[in-house]
Amino acid sequence: MNKLSKWRVSLINPHIVLSKEPQEFIVDANIHTPNGKLFASAKHSNFYIATNELINKLEKQLNKRQHKNEARRAYPTAKEIDLAVQP
Repeated sequence: MNKLSKWRVSLINPHIVLSKEPQEFIVDANIHTPNGKLFASAKHSNFYIATNELINKLEKQLNKRQHKNEARRAYPTAKEIDLAVQP
């Protein structure tokens, strides 16, 4: 969870489930944030690798939400700018 703190997003009611199947570990996380809900799941025979995969998936989701406004499609296109300028 320390790795997720660098995003400076308040994690509301994080719910993490660790389970052991006969051949693998399963790690599930369900976390609420002010911008929405994050969910990730990872499976691996090694507990630490499964946990790292889960953290990486959650980081990707946080990164996507943090930078969504900066995406190219968030900016007006040249066509939209021309339409706004013309009377």
